[in-house]
Amino acid sequence: MKYTQIRAKISIWTVLYAIFLCSSVSAQTNLLRQGQIINKDFTDTIPFEFVKNKVIIPVFLHGKTRRFILDTAAPCLISKELQAECQFPVLKKELIADINSRLDSTSYVQIPSLKIGKIAFENSVGMLADINASLLFCFSVEGIIGSNLLKNSILHIDYSRKEIILTNQLAVLGLSANAINMSLDERQGSPIIQISPFPKAKEQVFIDTGDDGFYSMSFRSFDFFMEKTNLSNYVVSKTKGAGTSGLYGLEQDTSKHLLQLDSFKISDLYFSGVNAMTQSNPNSRVGAELLKYGTLTLDYLHQKFYFQGFAKENTVRFQPENSANLGFSLKNEGNILKVGAVWEESDAFYKGVKVDWTVEKIGDYEVKGKTICNLLLDLPTLFEGKEEVTFVFSSPQRERKTIIIRLK
Repeated sequence: MKYTQIRAKISIWTVLYAIFLCSSVSAQTNLLRQGQIINKDFTDTIPFEFVKNKVIIPVFLHGKTRRFILDTAAPCLISKELQAECQFPVLKKELIADINSRLDSTSYVQIPSLKIGKIAFENSVGMLADINASLLFCFSVEGIIGSNLLKNSILHIDYSRKEIILTNQLAVLGLSANAINMSLDERQGSPIIQISPFPKAKEQVFIDTGDDGFYSMSFRSFDFFMEKTNLSNYVVSKTKGAGTSGLYGLEQDTSKHLLQLDSFKISDLYFSGVNAMTQSNPNSRVGAELLKYGTLTLDYLHQKFYFQGFAKENTVRFQPENSANLGFSLKNEGNILKVGAVWEESDAFYKGVKVDWTVEKIGDYEVKGKTICNLLLDLPTLFEGKEEVTFVFSSPQRERKTIIIRLK
């Protein structure tokens, strides 16, 4: 199938966060399972901010209320600046991998006490992260609350109310959705469920509220489905390039595929019109975009997953808030915005857009001189309501190229 014939669209959020996607790490130790909740029977409601598909919650730590990202596929992380302030005991140093399988060492620290709402956590373990070296610093956060802290609780996320409920009493939630089984990753307690990305196909995926997208398929799953099923019918386009940035830097140039899925099933709910990209992380994942379609409950205590759609129908048309078919992904190198990968048979492909071209201007918007945080906030608005946008690029040989890209 031709890319342009089926009018596949890549959400600009997906394109943008392919640049800024922050990773979950793979902890190879049981240190992360330490710690406990002091409260005996607890239920509390905590408001959250939803900023560029990041769930940001208040956390009381070391005498101050601080901003943390809620990331169910990550362990607890704290910034090096917060560690310098608090001087938490260092337990161990270990080599870990980020989402792009880049390796670096980090330290595990013991956090004597922290509170989320009225719920008190004691002697939890977190890992140190250089937040200023990743795009997390654009969100003005000091760390991540991960699944290792939530292992003795039930997490309920309601996007419509912008609040989470933490409890150990399932009955207080009054859930009407059917439960499905959920397992927990042995390393850091991240939730895993089974979904059907297309008919007659099932796979295990991480529920990853730190991922800004809706669904991404791992290369491992892609290869399996290509061999065992009719996945090729759902492949829209392919490319080679980079776009995903983890804790330790940008991924290597990687072959990717774009899929269009019309009967994507999570629990009892079907989604049509889902665009998904393959990614190099070994685990497929469902991200924070799902929260816009219903309430999500992760019952760590009983290992059950609930999802109740906001709409009454059992089939929902996937509609990202801002949709634009750029035909290429973007990547950042410092404060320089570049073409990361160009999808075959897209308008950009036929008009000669190349990997590693620098983006100098988008419409009237001057990219030069903008910080990465400026771009994070500004880029999604540049394509609203437009069918085409004029890009000004410069090649590595410093040749300027002005190209009109059709978005629809």
